[in-house]
Amino acid sequence: ATLVEVCKRLVKQVPDDRRAQRWASELARRLKMKDQLPLTPLPWARAPKRSALGPPVKWLTGFRNLDVSQIVDQPDFANHLGRFYVACGLALQGVSAAQIGTNLVAPSESMLRGIHNLVPRRAASQAWGVDLGNSCLKAVKLQRDAKTKRLRVTDCQLIPFDKHLSQATGEDELERLQVDALKKFKSQRDGDHAVLCAGISGLQTLGRFFEMPRIDSRKKFAEAARYEIEHQMPYPQKDVCWDFCDLSAAPAPDNPAAPHYVVLTVVKKMTRDRRVSIFEHADLQVDIMQSDCLALHNCVVHELFETSDPQARDVHRDASKNPDAVVTIDVGAASTSVVVSARDYAWFRTFALGGDDFTRNLVHEFRLTFARAEQVKCQPS
Repeated sequence: ATLVEVCKRLVKQVPDDRRAQRWASELARRLKMKDQLPLTPLPWARAPKRSALGPPVKWLTGFRNLDVSQIVDQPDFANHLGRFYVACGLALQGVSAAQIGTNLVAPSESMLRGIHNLVPRRAASQAWGVDLGNSCLKAVKLQRDAKTKRLRVTDCQLIPFDKHLSQATGEDELERLQVDALKKFKSQRDGDHAVLCAGISGLQTLGRFFEMPRIDSRKKFAEAARYEIEHQMPYPQKDVCWDFCDLSAAPAPDNPAAPHYVVLTVVKKMTRDRRVSIFEHADLQVDIMQSDCLALHNCVVHELFETSDPQARDVHRDASKNPDAVVTIDVGAASTSVVVSARDYAWFRTFALGGDDFTRNLVHEFRLTFARAEQVKCQPS
């Protein structure tokens, strides 16, 4: 039964219940909202035009800087447009077009830690971003045009798991579900040697954000940052992998002492190694591993803050198209991430509350199977 049928049945069973009647009326009102664009959210989930604090609220359902013309008609992309932002952010890092380039598969113990991300490196021409979530695998391939230097999305894949990871009966099944999806992804690749960038959940990574006094020497800054990181680290360094990035732009002439703004990302080695091993079981080598939250930040910065004409940013500015800062809320199956992004600022937090929690409530309240409850949640009418 659909949500409408369930509501009608409820009203029939308890005709004197005012709450049931109110729910039926509200559901009928929302179902009449049919004048929506294909890429806007479902009527019952539509966000208000403005938040309680005043700034406008919008859904991320498209791209303006990435060239998606080559895949715009692919069903995976057209039907799930808003689900590829993390994968795009990962791929952006693979082609060295991301604002934050921290890499959690690089050895934190190295004496060069902190220096590698300060030294310019040759950019790869193509990269895959693989977002291995809790309900499916999302992957995007970016390629840099040799002539125009513009980034084009040349391929994308969305591969659902046989079941949500939250429904797995144990660690073995949890790993099998992910490995099977990765093997399907590998079988559908065209045999290229593109850089592979994998994401890791914000629940499994730790972010620290702090300022440091301005230091002009890169080497001295890296040494000072390492010293500060030792005091910011909540775990023994032998148990974790970490990387950091300086988001500060060159100081303005009127403020030469502007501080560095440092973003530190930390993951436990055991967690990182388990994530890498899942890809290795599918015969895939991970070149870059990044927090899902920072990958989302990188995509938002690339899409909303960058422009081919830098002088046009402050001319006739439209705040909705060229904002000073953006708060992105990413609701996944198992968690919800809040990411604050600006041209020289980043902050994130992830909470263990996601879509599966709402699905389980439907299972409990309406005595449905998990699969049926998930369908009702996504398609209530």
